[in-house]
Amino acid sequence: MGATYDSRDIVVLEGLDPIRKRPGMYVGDVRDPRVLSRCVVESVRTLIHVGASRLIVTIEDDVTFEIVGEDALLSTETRLVEAVFASMSCGCQCIHTRRPMVAECNPALTNALSASFEVDVVGEGARTRVRWRQGRLDGSEIFDATGAPPVARVRGVLDRQIFGEHAALVTHELDALLDDLAVLATGVRIHRRDARDGSTREYHAPGGLADRVATRGVRDPLRLRVEQEDGGVLELALGWAGDGPAHVDAWSAGWGDDSSAVLGEALLAALAEALLPPRIPFERGPHAALSANLARGLVAAIAVDTPARAKSPVGPPTAETLKPALGPYLLARPALLAEIAQQIGETPDALCARLSPS
Repeated sequence: MGATYDSRDIVVLEGLDPIRKRPGMYVGDVRDPRVLSRCVVESVRTLIHVGASRLIVTIEDDVTFEIVGEDALLSTETRLVEAVFASMSCGCQCIHTRRPMVAECNPALTNALSASFEVDVVGEGARTRVRWRQGRLDGSEIFDATGAPPVARVRGVLDRQIFGEHAALVTHELDALLDDLAVLATGVRIHRRDARDGSTREYHAPGGLADRVATRGVRDPLRLRVEQEDGGVLELALGWAGDGPAHVDAWSAGWGDDSSAVLGEALLAALAEALLPPRIPFERGPHAALSANLARGLVAAIAVDTPARAKSPVGPPTAETLKPALGPYLLARPALLAEIAQQIGETPDALCARLSPS
């Protein structure tokens, strides 16, 4: 007869124990070195959401990091600091703020997966320090800090018992995530320092998505922003540079579709519908290559943000949202319009006629 299972076998996990016991459910394969960088970025996003204008991210050794957020507006009340960084359901709902385009965060996740985790908050004339060890509260202190500017510091030592003896933060993987954050958190400066080799990098994109496409050769990108009444936002920057394959960066924040591939494909489909001549569905022949020709040299960055209060997800770009801005953009650039017309095997006049207001 098989073993029985009853109420005596039920184990109640408290605090951050669920994350520590089943880390794969929250961060994926802990053997993947990229997970270490994602843990650091969780805390970076938290400080961005509470207003940090400049962040200094320091890698002290393979598993130790420190993040300083200038102008971060976290409360100095000990119980509130504990609530933000030790509640599995806190994220931005606990903090009550969220920067558009920057995905919601779970600061407790980094805490739970650290052997030690410490938060220092300065503001409201006080300085509060709260410490945890392996997800368990280890003490707190409060000091006078009259006249000191608001700042928050997070320091963690990622737990080798979870990630493995040879776990190590990989600089270029962290840099890629910080670069994306700087683009989405328009205007925020992120400085990264690696004490292991002395290398430093700074990420700053005052133009947001437009800066991303500019780095890939688009001098004067098309910018599009569509806002919903409930707070959802679609942002887009695009242009054509050179004659290579299309390059589309895409992000989705909030509870909408989180697939960047879906957003990229939607953008290409919207461009095709707006720029290519109508054709019979499943038509064979030269027209089959038109979409690929249209995308040659395309550089785009697209972001969709659906906040929790939104009644419906923000949709990806469509021809209806794109064409009102795309038409004037191309008509004002005859050389680019002629280049695209040549790529799709059409005359500039015919393409111009389709883009012109009826």
